Amino acid sequence: MGGFAPEYKGYGSCDFCEYGTMGQGKYVGAFKNGNRHGEGTYFHADGDRYTGLWTNGRMHGEGEYHYADGDIYVGSFFSGRDNHEDKHGMGTYTYANGIKEIGEFKNDLFWNGVKQYLDGNKESYRNGKILTGKVLKDNQLQQNKARNNRLKDEKRLRWQCAANAGESKNEYSAKRIEAACLENYGITNHKVEITNNKEASGFSFPKIFSEHYSKLILIILGVFLTIFSFIGYKKIKDRLLLNEAIEAVKLSKSLTESGKDRTDQDMIPGGSGEFGLDPKNPIPTNNVKGSRLYLSKLKTTKGTKVTYERSGSTTTDNLPNVTDIYKIFSEGELYATIYICPYHIKNSTLAPKGLVLKKNK
Repeated sequence: MGGFAPEYKGYGSCDFCEYGTMGQGKYVGAFKNGNRHGEGTYFHADGDRYTGLWTNGRMHGEGEYHYADGDIYVGSFFSGRDNHEDKHGMGTYTYANGIKEIGEFKNDLFWNGVKQYLDGNKESYRNGKILTGKVLKDNQLQQNKARNNRLKDEKRLRWQCAANAGESKNEYSAKRIEAACLENYGITNHKVEITNNKEASGFSFPKIFSEHYSKLILIILGVFLTIFSFIGYKKIKDRLLLNEAIEAVKLSKSLTESGKDRTDQDMIPGGSGEFGLDPKNPIPTNNVKGSRLYLSKLKTTKGTKVTYERSGSTTTDNLPNVTDIYKIFSEGELYATIYICPYHIKNSTLAPKGLVLKKNK
């Protein structure tokens, strides 16, 4: 799985490449001994996309996985459990609805960290279990209990009204008695229909229209909306795939042309602005793996551990290479935004203002 001709090595691309059970797709990146190995991007036929490190044809190391449904995972992968390629290590999983899981993943599961909701609520996880969020769960339990009590009361009152109606001498009177009883308790009863012989022989167009034709119209409108939404989604998706392919080509060109501009200094010659905090003066690192290593050593000036999330990339007019953008979080809150350029000879030993690097023991 993931193997190509033995002579495939270096940097290149492969169209209609088989990849496990996910069907045919396209790969752009590094090869070694006929396998995807190093940095590269794989475009799955189902719309998924992975950009990051590969080992012997498998996702292994730091990378980004964009799911077709809009979910995004940025962090570490591991391909050792029964040949599975799991989310394993530090990372951030962002759901399409905006909810985030930030912290440590283990065997494809969120294991330790914080889950952030759009309304500001948070849940802490330890060893795969929720530690906080009890208030939310208690409120939900109370709401469910109150709803069940209301349903029980309504059922009891319905039985009582039906029993009262059963004492009537004819069906018409019985239905009127039951409807009046339910109305007295504030219960809407769709099952009780009050008609007499005169009403039954007549034709009520508004009633038939509201109960039957309105449902049909809603179904037809739903079908048309679904069709138009699908057409619009497909156009947007095709455009995004084209943009992603163009970005992959730009990345390839940057990787191959950046050798003459690489530096072994702690700061990039020609940079301007606040070190690491300005895109015109990014932090030099040695490839994506080096960036992750650099980020893992960062902490605040108070010694607090930080987490990070890659939010995109940018270019500037004073430097030739692409610069990655990372958001730094401390205790679950945004602390700083820093800029890193991973196309240099070594990692910088300097830290941006407000941050420090842990020293090797």
